[in-house]
Amino acid sequence: ESLPCDQEGALRSSGINAEYGQSSEKFFPLQFLVQQLEVIACKSGWGEGWVVETLLAVPVSYPALHATYSSLLQLKLPCWAQLGQPFHLHIAMSLLLTSYVQHLNSVPLVERKPLISSIQDIIDAYVVDLQASTTVGADVTSALSRFKALQAGFNKY
Repeated sequence: ESLPCDQEGALRSSGINAEYGQSSEKFFPLQFLVQQLEVIACKSGWGEGWVVETLLAVPVSYPALHATYSSLLQLKLPCWAQLGQPFHLHIAMSLLLTSYVQHLNSVPLVERKPLISSIQDIIDAYVVDLQASTTVGADVTSALSRFKALQAGFNKY
């Protein structure tokens, strides 16, 4: 397997982004990479935040990661249920949004309000999606609590 077996090795190999450029889907197919890395992280027990943290360190932009995770969530791929973690991507998305919110001060004030409004709508949609789930378990509870904490955090804006 050409992917590194440890998290530190993955961070060292992240130089591929600088060499080939994240703007090129030909050399850096973000959705494919995120999906494959999330599957590997799931199988290896590296946690839901490992891929997000690694890609932000590359650096891949928040909007690009958000669009990628949103797209993967919309696909509703069966691999997550097969791995025993049907809400793995929801939790990863909550971690991405949490990180995004922690860095909102870097967003110009003029752009911040529409961005916050957009993120609030997204969070509300994920909460409804999770509440409508017929699956009951720790994954759903964890994802719901993370998104509800994000909702509460946005009330101060």
